[in-house]
Amino acid sequence: MSPMLHTALFLLTGTQAYRAFELCGELQQSIAPPPANISSALARTLVLVVSGGEMHQRRVRPLACTWARRLPRWAVVSDECVEGLASVRTKSPAEWWAEATGLEDAPPPSLRGRGYGAAQTRWAVGLQYAALVTSTPLAVPVDTFVFSDDDGFVSTRGLALLRPPQSGFLAYLCYRNRKFKDDVEVDVPCGGGGWAFSATSVARVGPKAPGCFFHVGRGLPTNRHQNSHVLAYCLARDYDVRGTHEDRLCPDGAMEDCSEDPAIVHLPKRLFRKRPGVGFTLYLGCLLAATDAGRSNWQRPPVRLDSKQCVPCHAPTGGRGR
Repeated sequence: MSPMLHTALFLLTGTQAYRAFELCGELQQSIAPPPANISSALARTLVLVVSGGEMHQRRVRPLACTWARRLPRWAVVSDECVEGLASVRTKSPAEWWAEATGLEDAPPPSLRGRGYGAAQTRWAVGLQYAALVTSTPLAVPVDTFVFSDDDGFVSTRGLALLRPPQSGFLAYLCYRNRKFKDDVEVDVPCGGGGWAFSATSVARVGPKAPGCFFHVGRGLPTNRHQNSHVLAYCLARDYDVRGTHEDRLCPDGAMEDCSEDPAIVHLPKRLFRKRPGVGFTLYLGCLLAATDAGRSNWQRPPVRLDSKQCVPCHAPTGGRGR
């Protein structure tokens, strides 16, 4: 084993994990499912939506009054708390860099500020938060953690059919193989995230997940297209956790190799940007109406969207509770 790999493994598994997030409210209240009329599969699934403060009004609020209102358990992982919604505030890399990675130097430029690189670290911080959930006594424990971008659509019917992974983590929305310079082959994510983890794997890798960015500080190539690879690379190399494909997680609205009843579809923004009068909120409401009606291929947008046939969305602006 090389000295660098030994050091990385020690950092990730041999030291006390530094918490890279803050709870927004009480954990028990934020993820406790309502007691009545929910399937056991949904009750044991927690959906974590990765977002940023600048997107709360445009994206997160519309989620709360469309598909998310059908879920018993969901929370937002963001750099800011979302008032009135279950959420977790991720600290900036500058706040946890030295403690989580063991590197004394400042974070690389790509992880500073509020840019794309820093936003990608929220997936790892969300995984650390998920590990806290697994260690918290709950009346109905969580056995599956599903991550989505804030421009994803989650179907409760498809989610109930998504089986918890038996080992490792289950899937990306899509994946492609990438060989890094040290000959480590990794299935890296694309198309808006969409990973599903078992509680077992979360408990094993989640506490030290922010430390995965040690690899960026030690020369792993990083740019706009590769920052999202860092966590997958770390899980594969240091934890032997590999990605597999799951056809209920669908990339960019594509139907190839996709289930007829998917759990998550990453919405290609071109679908509603090119249609006059159709915005993100209306589009979500139309998809929700289609899923509620049990329409086959609901994720395929119609040529025209009739707002009268869509679920109305009155986005909550704040306050307590959901």
